[in-house]
Amino acid sequence: MARINLYGNTQRAVEVMKYLYEQRDDVSIITSLEQQGEPAYVKNLRTFPSIAYTPECDVLLAVNWRQWIPEEFCAAAKLGAYCLHDSLLPKFRGCSPVVWAVEEGAKETGVTMFRMEKTVDAGPIIGQRREVIHAGETVRSVWNRLTPLYVDLVHAHLPAILNGTVVEYPQPEETLQYIRKRREWPK
Repeated sequence: MARINLYGNTQRAVEVMKYLYEQRDDVSIITSLEQQGEPAYVKNLRTFPSIAYTPECDVLLAVNWRQWIPEEFCAAAKLGAYCLHDSLLPKFRGCSPVVWAVEEGAKETGVTMFRMEKTVDAGPIIGQRREVIHAGETVRSVWNRLTPLYVDLVHAHLPAILNGTVVEYPQPEETLQYIRKRREWPK
């Protein structure tokens, strides 16, 4: 079997891990501590059995990972390093895309699965799932509806990644939009 290193930081990573563990037994889990301490989802991730970590793997998969993954770790993934992001890239590249989609009154958002490159959130897309944002919705309600789309994208595209038939397409630069961090709210 192919070895998968999952970098995960949220309850979404728990959901992806549950899916992967139903399918395979070769997943390594990498988590990080949040600034305010260790949230429940990190503890939940640690309850899964994990093979010993090494950067060498077949696929690196990042799910809501908020830290830079060293380039050599991405390069060590023989079949590629992939990330799932809370927007329809290239719109809302950067931190907290759901917050900004709701704040800016976007009519839709979604999840993008893409191959990681040196520039943040800029690699070629392999799949997207869309979700409507209804008037008056909260960030939390949109965020919760996006979570199942993570598992759906992994289910739809991981087999093609593993057998070398994944299809990628570049992000259209004409709709590129970077967002600012939440702590930079306008005054």
